[in-house]
Amino acid sequence: MATFSYFLRETTRQNIYTVNFSFSWSSKYKEYRKSLGIKVSEKNWYHKKQRIKVNKETYLTAEKQNQFLNDLQQCFLSKYNELLVTSVEVTKNDLEKIYLGFRSSKIEVNKNTYFLPFVRNYIDTIDQRKNPRTGKPVGLRSKQDYERTYKSLLDFEKKNNVKLTFSDLDLDFHYDFTKHLNTIDKLENKNTVGAFFKNIRTFVKHAETIGVKINKQTLSRGFYVSSEESLSVYLSEDEITKLFEYDFSKKPRYSNVRDWCVIGCWIGLRVSDWSRIGNIDDDMIIIKPKKTLSTTGVEVVIPLHWQVIEIIEKRGIPKPVSDVEYNRVIKEVCEKVGINTLTKGSLLCKKKKRKVVGVYPKHDLISSHTCRRSFATNLYKSDFPSYSIMQITGHKTEKAFLNYIKVTPKEHALKLKKHWDNYYRRG
Repeated sequence: MATFSYFLRETTRQNIYTVNFSFSWSSKYKEYRKSLGIKVSEKNWYHKKQRIKVNKETYLTAEKQNQFLNDLQQCFLSKYNELLVTSVEVTKNDLEKIYLGFRSSKIEVNKNTYFLPFVRNYIDTIDQRKNPRTGKPVGLRSKQDYERTYKSLLDFEKKNNVKLTFSDLDLDFHYDFTKHLNTIDKLENKNTVGAFFKNIRTFVKHAETIGVKINKQTLSRGFYVSSEESLSVYLSEDEITKLFEYDFSKKPRYSNVRDWCVIGCWIGLRVSDWSRIGNIDDDMIIIKPKKTLSTTGVEVVIPLHWQVIEIIEKRGIPKPVSDVEYNRVIKEVCEKVGINTLTKGSLLCKKKKRKVVGVYPKHDLISSHTCRRSFATNLYKSDFPSYSIMQITGHKTEKAFLNYIKVTPKEHALKLKKHWDNYYRRG
């Protein structure tokens, strides 16, 4: 007796399976199997009924895909029974013809699925998924970025009187949406525009994993994620020393924030890890920083700079301060110390509700993240090995590290000149 069944097969992606079918009809032949290219997570597969569950995560595609599975099973059994009447023996070649005939007669599933309802559902159900790279829930910042992308896409649809489908996401759309962002939304930062396209690709990749028919141009090189060099600044060793030496004894709030800034510039930890400082042994900090997409999160041992030792001996570990409070006060502290060099950077314009690139007094550009960047940049400029710095900052690759530090072409040239002077020095 012939039997037809569906089953799942693992893919290279975690928790994602492809739907396959098998057909057994004769002890003379091995069962006939085919992968259908439909992808589904195991939790969304009904093993008893051998169909895809219809829920908040699959509602856009499950019904059409299940109809496809019903039609294939019905067609296969019907055609097989017809062959039994007319053929002496049914072979695998006969079954292959049945399958290919069925596929050629079917219109691609989900060809015109609307994009924004899918994105809305993706964002609304994001708490049910985990970041595939870290295995942890998607962070608040990512959710906010997704919401901003969705709102910009919705605005694009309204102003162009269109309803985007997955098939619409081609290189022409890339050009039109970029123009929309640059002219209507007036986004001057290429990294912001690039983030929108990165998010669009994230939505599309997820859609593909659950069987939605996508436009391959969305994932092509032409659908690029643009970027530009970060305009973040760093504090030089001389500026750090000016902060360290300034007398804020009559302003405890300034003194506390100044101490955190100096400590941060000499230990290289993120502000989120400052509150975890406490395990100090033999003038060494032992800590396991939080893991991120670009850093390892492994335990590190950091020696204490003499300025850090002196601060702790005099006033102890500084009092905790919120990121918002720190970023507000440190600008006043740096201005008071005289860190006022006109510097190119970007500041949030409250009227325009976005960052604007310009030339500003350096103290206005200082934030909590300036400390870690200062640590890495100053060590790199002092010819300390990049690999050793990366062991503390936690950068996974040298490419990521070199993109992170702030060294000008002239400074690179001076490093080379110093190397040549030392290497070719004659006695």
